[in-house]
Amino acid sequence: MHPVVAIGLTGGISSGKSLAGAYLSRYFPVLDSDHLVHELYRQDQELIEAIAYAFGKDCVGTDGVMRKKLRDIVFKDSEKLEVLNQIVRPRTSQVLITKIRACKSSGQAQIFMIPLLFENEWQKELDHVLLLGCSVNTQIQRILKRDGTDTEDAKSVIASQMPLEQKKKLCNYYIENEADPLDLYRSLEVWRQRLFLGSA
Repeated sequence: MHPVVAIGLTGGISSGKSLAGAYLSRYFPVLDSDHLVHELYRQDQELIEAIAYAFGKDCVGTDGVMRKKLRDIVFKDSEKLEVLNQIVRPRTSQVLITKIRACKSSGQAQIFMIPLLFENEWQKELDHVLLLGCSVNTQIQRILKRDGTDTEDAKSVIASQMPLEQKKKLCNYYIENEADPLDLYRSLEVWRQRLFLGSA
């Protein structure tokens, strides 16, 4: 049986990925792909110039790409979101592939937290994928509380991502995260124990 080493953690916006990642970091190294992208937005000059050309120079500042301004543009327009993906995906993929392969070579289990994992077909590179999910209404309420945005903006972000039911068909294990953090932590413990018994 192939060992489970490279583990994907994913879910829609406000499904609890960061909370789960923080909890699981006591057991595994956790790599957050959002942090990789943020670093590229700050440091990759070629990427920064490509985004400025595609979306306007007002999306770029002295510290690189202005993420909030860029997000406001792309999440309201699926065509612009796809343009952004075509710019960012190749560079992010290059970095992630390198890190996943290094993980597999090391034999040490590691979590790769990737929000758009299924949208970009990262399940093909990983040994196992853990999916978190909740109802759309819960997502909206969490987004409103966290970002201070309005309901329509929250719905636009959710609509830009793959539907939860479709993701469930692609994952290895699913956790419903509707309740408080303690319930999530208990579910993560059940998953972790089953994973290394080979039943997750």
